[in-house]
Amino acid sequence: MQLGAFANQAQAERAWSALSARFPSIAAMNKMIIPFSGGIRLRASASSPAEAKQACQALKVAGENCFVAN
Repeated sequence: MQLGAFANQAQAERAWSALSARFPSIAAMNKMIIPFSGGIRLRASASSPAEAKQACQALKVAGENCFVAN
């Protein structure tokens, strides 16, 4: 599940800290920092597509952005 794209790793780490503190479902997942040509992608690895979808829906209800990446 992608939680955001950032200019640098420090921004991604701050976002992870904030999101994992607010959402226990995110804190329970594995953090993934993925470099790409435009910066850093912040993702969380769920144990199943259904878990990722449920967690992403909870974030959206709370006003955050995310999407389930394949």
